[in-house]
Parts: sequence; C-alpha cells; structure tokens
Amino acid sequence: MLRFPDYFRIQFSGLTEPLFSLVLIASVALALRGQARWGAAVISLLPFARSEGFILLGVYGFYLLVTRNWRALPWLGLGFVVYGVAGLFVYQDFLWVFTHNAYPVRNESYGQGQWNHFIISLPNTVGWVLYGLFWLGGLRMLWEWVKPATRLRPEKFTAELLLVYGSVVVFIGAHTIFWTFGIFGSFGLTRVLCCIVPLVSLIALRGVGVITSMGRTEVARQRIRVGLVVAVVGFLFCGARAAFRWERDFGRPSDQLLADAAARWTRRQGALPHVVFQHPYLALPLQTDPFGPGHSLMPAVREQSWPLPSGTLVIWDDWYAVMEGQVPFETLRNDPHYRLRWLAAMPRNRRKPTADSVRIAIFQKL
Repeated sequence: MLRFPDYFRIQFSGLTEPLFSLVLIASVALALRGQARWGAAVISLLPFARSEGFILLGVYGFYLLVTRNWRALPWLGLGFVVYGVAGLFVYQDFLWVFTHNAYPVRNESYGQGQWNHFIISLPNTVGWVLYGLFWLGGLRMLWEWVKPATRLRPEKFTAELLLVYGSVVVFIGAHTIFWTFGIFGSFGLTRVLCCIVPLVSLIALRGVGVITSMGRTEVARQRIRVGLVVAVVGFLFCGARAAFRWERDFGRPSDQLLADAAARWTRRQGALPHVVFQHPYLALPLQTDPFGPGHSLMPAVREQSWPLPSGTLVIWDDWYAVMEGQVPFETLRNDPHYRLRWLAAMPRNRRKPTADSVRIAIFQKL
C-alpha cells in the first residue's frame, strides 16, 4: 500500500483503519474465490475493528441474499456471538456492543460539515494518479454492467459489483451522511477513507486495464503499465500536498516536541508528584504509568467527591484536554485553586509559523 500516501502514513500506528481494511479485503477475497461462508465468518468480525463494520456487514448480507447463499447467512453473526459472550465476563451484558456504544447518535463536540467533504478528500488519501485510475475503473464497471456478456459470469460479477464497488459507495455515502448531519461522532476525519483503500486499489486496477487496452501490441501494453507504475510511485515524491512531505509525514509533530519540553520542565522540579494529563504521548517523556495510581485524566480536575492532592501538576494541552477531557484553558486559568507554572506554544506546521499553533500549559494544585 506504499502507493497510497495516507495509508502508508498510518499503517505502523495503532489506529483502527489498517485492521479494518485487512478484515474487509480478506472477506471480499474469500467471496470472490467462491468461499462466501468463510467470507461471512471473517466479515462478522469487522464491526469490532470499527463500528462502520455494521454497515458493510449489511452489504455482505445483501450479497448473500442476492446470490441465494442461504447457508452462509448465519455466519454473519459469528463475531457478535463471540464478543457477546466475552462481554458477559466484563459488562455482564451480552448486548454490550449496543448498550455501551462509544458513538452515540448525537455528540455536539464532534460537529458537522459539508456533504461533499469526503468525496473531495479522496484524492488526498489515494493520490491524484490513482484517483484518476479509480474513476476509470468505476466507469469501466458501469460499462460492463450494461453489457449482456457479463451474464456469462454472473456470480463473480455480482460479487465484485456489490462487495467491491458497493462497499466503497456505501462506506463513503455513510460517512457523508454522518458528517453532514453531525451524527455518530464522525468528526470529518478523512483518514477513515483508508478503510476502503484495498477495495479502491482493485477498482484502480480496472482503470489500469482500460489504459493498457489502448496498446495494440503486448510490448506497447507493457510499456503503458511501466509508465503507470512510474507515475504512481513518482507522484509520492513530487512534493504535492497529497504526496509525501518529510517533515509532516516522517518528522516529529509539534505537539510531541512541546510535550517533551513540558516533561523536561516537570522533571527539573524534583520528585514527580501526582500528574494529570490527557495527551497519551506525555506518559513517555514523563516515564509515568498511564494506568497507575500516580496519574489521572483531565476530568479529575472537575471531581469534587475525590479532589486532587495539593501539589498535583496538571499538564493541559489544547486538543486532548479540551476535546476528550472537556477542560478548557480558562477553566484552570480562572480557578483560584490552580496556579499557572509553565506555558509554551509552537506552530502546528513549522513551515507556516503564522498559522495555527499548539499550546501546552502546566498548572499546579495549591
């Protein structure tokens, strides 16, 4: 997946999109190989990689109904049963997937945006060359759909049409609806498009077939393929916004550099007291167990029944502390029980220092 800039950036992370894409393409591949039952068992695990899996589970179920593969339908519930039983030991609730849903229908903190946000963001995820091949592949599928010759291989054609093209359309369509109406905590993050990158690659491959078919000889077609490979790979290093940029994609982000500075200041104060922070990276430079008794999350600032001990250091950042901890800077600045000890800022994009900046502040509980 080196050819897809966004996918390459996150594949070594702990984010859920690569795992989701792996489970999705595995289930589709099994269906295309005629093993729909195994594909149903695999895709039943998809909602437990990301919650959008429930939607694509419906797409796979529709495919099984259209192809009259009745015996494979029960396998769509395998993942839910397995995780439901596991939930009995943790939540004492077989239906915990629904009763403990982390994404309620409405969450005002996530906001909403324009309906075409994800559609116009797709080139930044896959790159402009593959974006063009993607549309060529899509148009090729539409052309084949209206041709009677496709009836010669109805099973395989139906599987590709519904599970590859249908899943891409449904996934983007669902996120378009979520972001337009501000539901299910979409937040407009375009990296979710990485979930369907393997399917997009299959569609782009059809686009390659469209272009190579223009060659009259096998030598000409081979040259076209080589040219497309050079264009796809070369685009990654052309400096475009959708391509690779070393400092942005492979350098350390400003919030981590600022967190290191905050940790150094904290360490110079002597023995580390009880600390409060929401930014997950801070546990590393502070050498603090994020699950241990010496650390609390930002909501502890508002806790009245179990107040923080005197001397506690609260390391506030302008993203996690605000969005997840629900503690704005003014809350601590105006609270007489807290004293500002350290404050620093750094441009989020260090090549554009006049743009948005990152802030971290350290308050001490009096």
